[in-house]
Amino acid sequence: MCKFFIYIFTPFFLCFSYANETTPRRDILETAASEWIARSLFVVTKIEVADFLQAGPLHVNEIAKKVSVDPSKLSRILKMLSKNGIFFQVSEDTFANNLRSELLCKSHPNSLHSLICFYGEDIHKSFDGLLPSLSSEKTAFEHVFEKKVFTHFKENPEKGSLFQKAMKEKSKAVIDSILENYSFEKASRIYDIGGGQGQFLKQIIHTHPDISGLNFELQEVVDSFEKQQSQIKHIPGDFFHSIPKGGDIYLLKSVIHDFDDEKATQILQNCNLSMNVDAKLLIIEVVLDDSKRSKYANAMDVLMLTVTGGKERSKTSFENLLDNAGFKIDQIIPTDTEFSIIEATKKL
Repeated sequence: MCKFFIYIFTPFFLCFSYANETTPRRDILETAASEWIARSLFVVTKIEVADFLQAGPLHVNEIAKKVSVDPSKLSRILKMLSKNGIFFQVSEDTFANNLRSELLCKSHPNSLHSLICFYGEDIHKSFDGLLPSLSSEKTAFEHVFEKKVFTHFKENPEKGSLFQKAMKEKSKAVIDSILENYSFEKASRIYDIGGGQGQFLKQIIHTHPDISGLNFELQEVVDSFEKQQSQIKHIPGDFFHSIPKGGDIYLLKSVIHDFDDEKATQILQNCNLSMNVDAKLLIIEVVLDDSKRSKYANAMDVLMLTVTGGKERSKTSFENLLDNAGFKIDQIIPTDTEFSIIEATKKL
């Protein structure tokens, strides 16, 4: 009778115990499980599940046939993602896109398809080297791939291309938010230093047709895409050596965080040497603070530690960095994204 009682009621007690377990334990387990969610998100993005759901809900058998995978396995992954707010489970084995999963579609205007693929490939692998990197001068990425990240992209054009596409996607919402929060009307010449394929300049010039732009990037980046915007000059070079002169506004978007203080200062000093007294420097970066807004910024800080050896910085850190390079901060403007606009001018 005792054994029967235990057999019948143990599941009830276990469920009751789980439902009432302490929040810290549940939070830790959910945080650990977030890695599995992220890996599953990468997998369904890689096989383009969301793209096939654009026309409407589909049974998992139909989805699996389109992407050539086992339907029962795919169903379990989609159910898990649906429980975590990605995709919508219409019925037992029928799924549809929701506002989150739509962002995985390649054709979505704010697509994050390439970014999720980028994070899920070499960036994911680099975290295997995080532990040994804590007691080494090498980054975690170097421990895994035995070379620096930008050397890796240069030697592997497909990886470099995915990186550029990912950064372009990530920048879309950021650029829109910057244009809503900062006026470029008085500028005539804007120089984007380390501007990738020039997407920031293209958007500025689309909004302000009278502005001319200069995109300053590495030779291999400039050679990797077609230059079709007549108002933008694409100039190859290395910002550690020198930076073109003559701009009204110098942009550094997601550049400084790639480097430690010594290298970041070198870039800023080269900007200072090239800038006229009345020119402005705009640094577009996340700014670490104590608010909930900084949660993603702190995660980005560990990403920089892992991949490039760079860092995200607090307001005080930016003030010290810019002061050492001959600048003063005029204002810091938050945007609707995780990024802020740091406006600086040369110290007189």
